[in-house]
Amino acid sequence: MSAYEAIKSPTIRSTLLSLVASVTLLANAPANAELVFFDNFEYSVGRSNASDPTGLNNPFTNQGGWDRVKAVNITGSSRGYLYTVREIPGYAGSFPGRNSNNVLAIESRPASMGGQTDFYLQFGDENAPRGTVPANVWFQFWIYSNRYDDPTNQNDQLSAYGGRFKFIYPCNGPYPCQQGQINWLNTLGSTTGEPYWSNQDNRELFMTTVDPYTNMIDYQLAPDWDQYKIGQTNVSENIRPNRWTLVKIHYDTSTTSGAYEAWMKPLGGQWVKVADWVNGQTPNFSWTIPAGSVGGHRVFRMPTTIDGPDSWIYLDDFAMATTEDSLPVYDERAVPPPSPPNNLTVVPRGN
Repeated sequence: MSAYEAIKSPTIRSTLLSLVASVTLLANAPANAELVFFDNFEYSVGRSNASDPTGLNNPFTNQGGWDRVKAVNITGSSRGYLYTVREIPGYAGSFPGRNSNNVLAIESRPASMGGQTDFYLQFGDENAPRGTVPANVWFQFWIYSNRYDDPTNQNDQLSAYGGRFKFIYPCNGPYPCQQGQINWLNTLGSTTGEPYWSNQDNRELFMTTVDPYTNMIDYQLAPDWDQYKIGQTNVSENIRPNRWTLVKIHYDTSTTSGAYEAWMKPLGGQWVKVADWVNGQTPNFSWTIPAGSVGGHRVFRMPTTIDGPDSWIYLDDFAMATTEDSLPVYDERAVPPPSPPNNLTVVPRGN
């Protein structure tokens, strides 16, 4: 079976590794002042109740620290569900977050519900202070893309993806964000973006950054219509199906010289830097931010609009910080399989 084929049995460990990892958060508890926001999703949100039409009074806002939510199961729209789960269909391992019992489910249904999604968790709002999302910002989260073929056809989660969709969408005003109000847009999808455009498998996810109004980011080796779609400079690692991956993202728009970097680490593996786009350092690349746009953002939404096939993405331990050192650090110790007992005594039946 290919690593990207749908899992056929719930008894197969969906990470496709014999390694079982026990993951412990070592440092940087959420009380750290430089850790701006942290949600471990350790609260219950059901998939079936649309009980908060405003999106302002629900477990995500009351317990998770988010400011607004829009989803079919919260507000009644729009083609996507946001909820927490204690089990993932087809997955038999423990969750990778700190003392994690719950994870966030991002269930996108553009294909089966007949159109592009518009659902999100929102941090901040259009009237929040500039820099609520810091100019020099670090994000980190565990992500799992599920591809599970249930033998009973009751819980199929056969995730696939279009070329690119919004994932972390910041703004300094109302949505949809207008020119001059957004410095970057973080996207996921099956395409790798510049400089390679190498992937053809819609079951895999790669990370890109887009300049929505094409006036700041310029990769000079790309054609004009692609020069602002900067992707993975290293495609040896990505978000693969049925495997937890720790993702770390850095944006710096605190000066007129912009920077975007990203790293990925599979559960039990090593960090790999997958994106390296720094103005003045990356060859054939410039990111010049107008003086009036220098700074952070007031708000971000995640994920917002997704088109294409249906998909099921799971997140654990979502963090936003002002320094890399403030992000949670994890110790992944392999747990050996249990050894057979060696002190048994044979007792004749009947005794």
